[in-house]
Formats: sequence, structure tokens, C-alpha cells
Amino acid sequence: MLAWTVAVAHACALGPVCVLSDDPRLDAAAERATVIRIDGPFLNGSERIAAALGRGLLGSPDIVVNLQADAVGATPAAVRAAVQALIDDPAATLATVAVRALREQVPRRTTVAQAAGRALYFSRHALPAAHAGSAPVLAHLGIYAYRVPRLLELAQVAPGPLERAEGLEQLRWLENGDAVALAVVPGPPGLAFAVDSEADLLEPVDEHAPERVDGGR
Repeated sequence: MLAWTVAVAHACALGPVCVLSDDPRLDAAAERATVIRIDGPFLNGSERIAAALGRGLLGSPDIVVNLQADAVGATPAAVRAAVQALIDDPAATLATVAVRALREQVPRRTTVAQAAGRALYFSRHALPAAHAGSAPVLAHLGIYAYRVPRLLELAQVAPGPLERAEGLEQLRWLENGDAVALAVVPGPPGLAFAVDSEADLLEPVDEHAPERVDGGR
């Protein structure tokens, strides 16, 4: 999974690719990326990235992208869509991506409510789509584009009740009044496929197959 994620990150051609890890067993799988060892404890990937930035391990970017290693359906086009959504919405401090899917196509996945190009809420349960009368839900992909100054601030903020209840780090932005830009990308529901448990490894591959790594170029 990590090798696939690194390949997707390289295909985006957005900048240096780094893997933040506290486990030396991941080094070989991340052979095409710079591996930065950083110990926690961290509640989530956002806090780990903020810690690496705060220690000067990632340079001084204005925007940084978090492509989660378990988001095996992610594509270069989807990653670039997150970055573009953040650029296009100057008031947003976080951007992410979703794809349209039927409720039965996204078991155990995170869905998102959306309006006017922004996320309204994220949940482990199916949420209605933004457009009245539409049957699909918006299935969330594990991709985040952050404005670095705000990421550093929110990494120091304790999780609120919604984040604790749902176990979703992106809710920290909404709970603190931040705008979260949302790109709804075309493609099959399989783009939102993620490996969250051992059971997910048994899912039929052809039902969730993403585009080729270079397909978004």
C-alpha cells in the first residue's frame, strides 16, 4: 500500500515526496521517497505533519499535502484537485476530495456533506448529497491539502466533541470555524476505497480499481 501511495504522490509532480514514519519496517516500501522518522504520540496524520513542519524537517512550504497510505484508491488527478481547490478558495485553510457514490457502495467509508464548494460535515455514516433529490452520497478520499500556518495552529488545539465522536481529524477545522474546500471529482466510487481493517483486504480488487498511476496526467 505504501509503495502504491508513494508512486501516486510522485506522479502528481507537485513537489518533494516524504514519508513520515516511526516504524523502520516502512523504509523499504518507501524507497522512492525521503523517509523522515518522527516519533509521537500523535492523534492523527495532521498532527504528525505539523510536528515535522515545526521541527524544520519539511522545509518552509505554504501548502502541504497529506496523502494517507491507506487511501489506495487515490489518484494523481484527485490529489491535484485538492490542491487546486485550496488555491481557488483563499478563505479555506484545508481542502479535500470526494466522489459520488451510492450508499451501498461505500460501506465503512467516510462521507461528506457539501454546499457551494465547501464541506459542511464529515461522518463515518452516510450523509445526504448537497443537491436536493439526488440519490448519491459523497464518499470522502483520504487526501488533505493544508495551509501550513493554520495547520500548525490547529495541531495544538485539543479535539472537540465532533472529532472525538467520529474519529475524523478533518472535523477539527470545522469545529474551529475554518472553511474546508471540497473538490468533487469524477470517477468510480472505487476512488474512495481505503484499507481501514483486515476485512478490507478481502474486498474484490476489480470493484475498487483506481485509474493508472499516470492516468491523471
